[in-house]
Amino acid sequence: MERAPEFGRYPPLLFDGLTEAANREGKFFGTSRIKDLLAANVHLNSSELADRLLEEVQEFTQGGAITDDRTLVVMKVK
Repeated sequence: MERAPEFGRYPPLLFDGLTEAANREGKFFGTSRIKDLLAANVHLNSSELADRLLEEVQEFTQGGAITDDRTLVVMKVK
């Protein structure tokens, strides 16, 4: 489990199934893509942010087989 840097009020907890999701060329989605995605979407609520992240991973993997869980927790911190 990784703790991504805090972005606004939503500190996400990520598991390796997201960072290690691979496309057809074998490249991983990686933490830098996650950081960029989080930074670009701080305006979303936690549910929308989680959905957006999962959509981006799915698009990156080009609909390929899921070989690991894609688990994340995004919570609003007041």
